[in-house]
Amino acid sequence: MSKFLKAISVIISIVMVATVVACTQNKQDTTTNDTTETTEKTVITTSSEAVTTDKGTTVQTTESTKSDTTAKTTTEQTTKEQTTDVTSEETTSDEAVTTNEDTSTTHKDPVVYVGSYDPVSEKVGSYVKLEYNPMYCSVKSEVKKGLGSKETVTLTVTMNDGYIFDGWSTYDYICNATEKTQAEIKITKTETYSFDVNTETEVYANYSMKVVYNANGGKTSDGKSSLETTFCVSEFKCPSTLPDKGQFVREGYVLSEYNTKADGSGTAVSLGSKIRSDSSTLTLYCIWLKENPASDFDIFNNNGEVSIFKYKGSSKDVVVPEKINGMKVTAIEQGAFTGSLIETVFLPKTIRDVSDGAFSSCSNLNTLVFFDSIETMSDRAFSGCKKLTNVRINAVMDMYYVGWISATYCKTDRLIWAAEMQKFIIYGGSGTINGIDSTQINDAIGADYVVINMGANANASASFVFEGMQKWLIDGDIILWDPEPGNNTLGDNSLGARAIPFYVMGNYDFVKGIDITKHKNFFNYLLNGFAEKRNGSVSSWEMGNKTVNCYGDSTSKRETQGKQFQYRFDYLTSRYDYSRMTYIISELKKNGVDVWFSYAVMDESLNLNDWAHQGETIEEVAEQYTEAILEHFDVTIISDFFDCTVPNKYFYDSEWHLTNEGAVLRTQKLLVDILAQFKKIGKNY
Repeated sequence: MSKFLKAISVIISIVMVATVVACTQNKQDTTTNDTTETTEKTVITTSSEAVTTDKGTTVQTTESTKSDTTAKTTTEQTTKEQTTDVTSEETTSDEAVTTNEDTSTTHKDPVVYVGSYDPVSEKVGSYVKLEYNPMYCSVKSEVKKGLGSKETVTLTVTMNDGYIFDGWSTYDYICNATEKTQAEIKITKTETYSFDVNTETEVYANYSMKVVYNANGGKTSDGKSSLETTFCVSEFKCPSTLPDKGQFVREGYVLSEYNTKADGSGTAVSLGSKIRSDSSTLTLYCIWLKENPASDFDIFNNNGEVSIFKYKGSSKDVVVPEKINGMKVTAIEQGAFTGSLIETVFLPKTIRDVSDGAFSSCSNLNTLVFFDSIETMSDRAFSGCKKLTNVRINAVMDMYYVGWISATYCKTDRLIWAAEMQKFIIYGGSGTINGIDSTQINDAIGADYVVINMGANANASASFVFEGMQKWLIDGDIILWDPEPGNNTLGDNSLGARAIPFYVMGNYDFVKGIDITKHKNFFNYLLNGFAEKRNGSVSSWEMGNKTVNCYGDSTSKRETQGKQFQYRFDYLTSRYDYSRMTYIISELKKNGVDVWFSYAVMDESLNLNDWAHQGETIEEVAEQYTEAILEHFDVTIISDFFDCTVPNKYFYDSEWHLTNEGAVLRTQKLLVDILAQFKKIGKNY
């Protein structure tokens, strides 16, 4: 009888434990996101505390992390963590964690992320927030209860496909270290990292890929045939290539670009620009151009430096030498190439000054390659060069870094990386970066599209940005254009003061494929950017930016300032030239890229600017604005003008910037329009 009772007792205990575990799991599974009010497609349950997958996101989710999927992947999975309660009163010494009676251990096996490519944040134990990217590694975590409130956390990383583990760090990624933060970032190099903790701690897994440069007929500066480097991919997916700091040399030649094939027939990338890699090791070949002979130029000695004042050669392809008679060539004087039949010009990194009129009336000049070492050069240097449509820029300087500007580099990195994937791109001015919660959009359509918020600033011409993005777009991509009313945001032919700093300074190859003759003051703005970079703040090309999340949304804390606003919509008039924007949109559509249009978010009071709209009603203005949009651009309007509003309390510091809560609300409303438009084209989400 006693054996029977013991057996019954054991069975009851097993059932009770199973019930507790099941209830715990059920509680985790049924937790909803009260803040964003969206349904998550993939949930990795890690703890009972809130975490997010996209670093720095201001709208926290509850008891889950999100895992994006690639454009071709529809697999969804849920991995649940088995937990054992840990209470500080149950253990009285550190040694207790090794006894057989109660190890108080939380153990989690590596999670397999199918098609995941964005960072995730996981809560490990009571104190640790772990950040890593399952694209590069998997992480196994273990938590043991220690003395009092202390816990012992053990993390073990397993790298994917040859990526290099650079160590664990606290506070931030290693690549983000500055003079101010370097002391805060603690680094542990071992793959297994065990530590005691009883306060909130952030731990980051750091990793890099290998980039091998083949001198390809030249040599490295120390006489070798190749140079092996690493590039940290903790923050960026695409490596930035080496700027020209003299690492490679070849007598009588200049380094023009890098290429994935030795004969130059592969993918080309300018020196210092980004390139997509499909593997953990990328091999690039130096591409060399033979210098024109010194006899092709009339020169004069300017205090030991050479200035060219006349080209007298017969070649239509000109490669200006770095040195003539042992002296650096530093200047191209006025009239040096005027009226020449040249077609391409390469200016070496030694050139600092290009005078006005230096290339005037070169009617066949179509390609110009130069470096960011140039200090003086304006649009007037190329007056009459109507075929100059191909410009390439090489770097000698490191990356220009100003927080709110260089945030855009992360967006371009994502765009390049997703070049061969299906993309859903949101573009507008600062109202887009400060008014979109891309997490909601990704949750809805992320199984089919890589979501990218390319919004940045209203003083960058949309025609320039669309034309720059075009080379990375494919058939089936969608651009959701939600511009604030303004001549630049609507894409007039003036470049705008912020186009170069935001979209070019972090990746010079953004200008590839842009017909610069259609954008006013290109060289003037570009040289201003070079000067800002030269005199401002530069950083490593690996350094990320904490002001945006992985999609490109602003993560800054934004609270209402109680301002009142007025709106004007009188920009689509003959005062501005939108012909380039009209043309680019038509070209995008020919290539299968659809452009949807939604109005920028507005204060629901919709007060009009008295000067611009005297005597008009908001209904009249809305109708006129909508008609003008359709008259100028071949776009699909997906929203009603009056639905693109939120209450004043959700506005931050301008009529276009939303608070964090406002961005969530606005995106909830916008998502209804997005999904409705998808339904019209036969896609149901």
